[in-house]
Amino acid sequence: MNFSGIIRRVDELGRIVIPAEIRRLINIKEGENLEFIINNNEILLRKKSVVENNNIFFDLIGDKLGEVIENGYYIITDRGKVYKSNFNAIIGKVIPRELSNLVMVHEYTELRNTNLQFEDIILKDTFRIFPYHIESDIAGFIVLYNIESIDKYTKLIKFLTNYIHDKLSL
Repeated sequence: MNFSGIIRRVDELGRIVIPAEIRRLINIKEGENLEFIINNNEILLRKKSVVENNNIFFDLIGDKLGEVIENGYYIITDRGKVYKSNFNAIIGKVIPRELSNLVMVHEYTELRNTNLQFEDIILKDTFRIFPYHIESDIAGFIVLYNIESIDKYTKLIKFLTNYIHDKLSL
């Protein structure tokens, strides 16, 4: 285990600030979930995806999308990685910057004729991006691409993103 030597004081409300250097080092962004792990007299913090916490729920959504979408592709992400897709080669890959930059855009977005690079895999297409929210924060995206009649699926995906919000918000 590496130690930074950085010390922070706990304030009167029990808060501490995670130094910017550490946030950058492990890519912690505003609104992300952190899991507290207690190990004897130590507190460990770990980035935790809402998708990881609800993997059975998201597996079911992905499986159903795979059954419904004909001749096209879907991607389910959290804010950092691809969780599920019917293009297996990108599962577990870090999401492209173009997606992570959309965490402040709360509506359906379309990226036309764009290259999205999932680590070593580049996809070129028009991508329809549907953010899903937990509480009021974007927790991830459902992305559709290489689909001819996208309008046929737009209502379904909007329903799914609302359903995710309703089921997973407190």
